Amino acid sequence: MRILTAFIIGVLVWLAAPPPLQGQGFNLPDLGSSAEALATPQELRRYGRQLLGSFRDAGLLFDDPLLDEYMEDLGYRLVAQANRPDLHFKFFLIRDRTINAFAAPGGFIGTFAGMVLMVETEDELAAVTGHEIAHITQNHSLRGVESASRMSIPIMLGMLATIVAASQSSGSSGDAVQAAITSGMGLMQQMQINYTRANEYEADRIGVQTLAQAGFDPGAVSSLWSRMARVSRNYGLSPPEILRTHPLETTRIAEAKARADAIAYTPPEPVDVASLKSLDGQFRIFQERMRVLMASSSDQTLVNHYRQELDAKPDDPFLGYGLALSLTRRQSWSQAEEVTDRLLQAHPETLVLQLLKADIEGRTGRTSAALARYQALQDRHPDRAAILAPYAELLIQHNDADSARHAVRLLRPLVDRDTDHARLYALIGRAYELSGEAVRAAESHALSAAWNGRFEDAMRQFERLQRRPDLDYYQRARVEARISELMPLVLEIRRRGGQAGTG
Repeated sequence: MRILTAFIIGVLVWLAAPPPLQGQGFNLPDLGSSAEALATPQELRRYGRQLLGSFRDAGLLFDDPLLDEYMEDLGYRLVAQANRPDLHFKFFLIRDRTINAFAAPGGFIGTFAGMVLMVETEDELAAVTGHEIAHITQNHSLRGVESASRMSIPIMLGMLATIVAASQSSGSSGDAVQAAITSGMGLMQQMQINYTRANEYEADRIGVQTLAQAGFDPGAVSSLWSRMARVSRNYGLSPPEILRTHPLETTRIAEAKARADAIAYTPPEPVDVASLKSLDGQFRIFQERMRVLMASSSDQTLVNHYRQELDAKPDDPFLGYGLALSLTRRQSWSQAEEVTDRLLQAHPETLVLQLLKADIEGRTGRTSAALARYQALQDRHPDRAAILAPYAELLIQHNDADSARHAVRLLRPLVDRDTDHARLYALIGRAYELSGEAVRAAESHALSAAWNGRFEDAMRQFERLQRRPDLDYYQRARVEARISELMPLVLEIRRRGGQAGTG
């Protein structure tokens, strides 16, 4: 898995980055470039979904509703001010400490956990995201490719899926995976995108403008890149992945600062955290949650870290949240609840704290209290995956038809709206089983397999379902529509010699 992860990261860096300029040490990070290929928007979105499925199959996505919601809110706040808000965008987070970000075909923008943990403010994270958005809206990859096959991006993504499948298969050998990687390295060299300086400066300029129009500090661009320069020095001969192929020019930092200085910007009033009833939406909550979820669930080191930090800053609610969450990961329920209750007294309307309390109640046998809390949260925040996923999961644990039907009613609007959320499909599939709806259960499990990157497996499940004699007209139409949707992905993978996601 370590070899696979390193290779996938390398592929994405190669797709995102221009070649290094000769005779210059490190170059300033342009923070990725769009890998949008010469293909229709529908094809690009299909290939992007394939990439997401491969990431999920390799365990490289967080798929945490709270983290996903924050990143999507940030991303779409910027997209709303971009010059092409009509384009499709999908923002996702990668479970890896690499300091990097990239844009893939169809507006799929990925940010590595290492980047999130490295930045110091939300404005800096917005600077990363805004630059990626600018590369997509300006079609830089399309303009920069002098000669490219329309199949280049599907070949690459199909190859990634094949490598993932080979690594996951119990019968695969290390030599087979290594052979796929070796062939992929040659393919990467043919697919290198030669971005021009003009492209990079254009993305810089548009990114700063988008940042300011969305209400973020335009000076965050230069402060971020200055920090990246310091990080590169700390890395010595092994700089962050994003700096290995990006220009690090002091003039570019200076120009970013000059552009920011020319934009009228009034910093918001400092937030008085002590007076906030809710901490939701705060960057530090997002950052501390990611820090905890990146650590091993049995890691006592992080608990010790938070306790030491709180000794110096006892009133910092973000550190308190990190401590409470890290304690739940270690199943230290009583200690976690004590910290959570103290935080709730000061910030009673904070959703993330209420969810933490409900999780503790559910895991310590107080099911009725947990269900009542989830219902109250659902009434206040309707149709939020962060509430409904754990709520439905607790109902399903009852193993009775009435509770399962309740879970279906909760999850159905979510899966209808979010068509590639693998965890939600797995949950609703189990709920359908318990409620006696066998066809719906089979459909949901097949879709869960598909959005987990097991496209071949999903296709076989739908084909078996299609052969059932008891399907009514509407059920058969739904199944046939899903087969038509999956077929191009599966055929592409088969053409490249892989059986993606069969393990």
